[in-house]
Amino acid sequence: ATSTLPGENPAALPPLHVRIDEFRLGPSDFGAATVESYPTPTGAHFEQVSTHSANVQMRAHGAWSGLPGMDRSTFSIDFTAHNLGRMLDAFGYSGVVDGGQTVAMIDGSWPGSPSSFALAALDGTLKVSVQKGRIPEANPGAGRIFGLFNLGAIPRRLTLDFGDLFKTGFSFDSIDGTFSLKGGNAVTEGLTIKGPAADITITGRTGLKAHDYDQIMQVTPHVGGTLAIGGALVGGPVGAAAGVVLQGIFKKQLNAATRNRYSVTGSWENPTITLIKKEPFEPTKDANVPLKPVKKVVPDIPTPNPAAQ
Repeated sequence: ATSTLPGENPAALPPLHVRIDEFRLGPSDFGAATVESYPTPTGAHFEQVSTHSANVQMRAHGAWSGLPGMDRSTFSIDFTAHNLGRMLDAFGYSGVVDGGQTVAMIDGSWPGSPSSFALAALDGTLKVSVQKGRIPEANPGAGRIFGLFNLGAIPRRLTLDFGDLFKTGFSFDSIDGTFSLKGGNAVTEGLTIKGPAADITITGRTGLKAHDYDQIMQVTPHVGGTLAIGGALVGGPVGAAAGVVLQGIFKKQLNAATRNRYSVTGSWENPTITLIKKEPFEPTKDANVPLKPVKKVVPDIPTPNPAAQ
């Protein structure tokens, strides 16, 4: 919460050329690390701060400047990982996600030295992009990604409203979003989770200091996307006919699909997810997952002979 170098003058820091074979910080394992810096008139410029391990790679550059007791660090930081689950394992958060190729970018500043970094102290932005993974069932609180949102609570809540669709967790195709970080809060205008079964959008505030939530979560199920309609059943005219029949049978159910909106409040350890509204929608228009079109079967008709006509 406070600088590990209180009262130090950033401009007094000597040039640094550091190589570490195995860098650990608390529960986090970053693997090999490199630090390159040089003094400036106002402080120290960090040309390179990088780590590399099988689970996560980090690259950063920035500056530590200001007067003793009024110093500040400003950095750009990139994280990449082939597997988000293993990256979180390396950071001490186990069992949160299975898979997930990840790119995360932080641009911001915080009071004190670079070693005082903490999301709760950061003023800036965080961008996150994760591709293809799975959110397993988890114990309450276990699914937090640094408190920004509670992944573990999502499949548990959705199981109550969508039954077997989310019974064993939630597979996703992508997670994308941007958080504005300021004053101990992280605010997003729309963190989007896209999956084969549903799309989820989360907006609102996460209290990084107060450890609380004030968010809205909207779930749009892909009702139509889960049905095999049209020629996907069997080929040829029989498949087309079956598609027409199935569309007629499921028309009422598809048109009666609902988009659910929830409020997410309370503490990180025990969030309250409350259904606040159900909105009917037509999956073919609103869910962005169109039904597979019925293939029209046109019989072969011989081309007329103009001379014969």
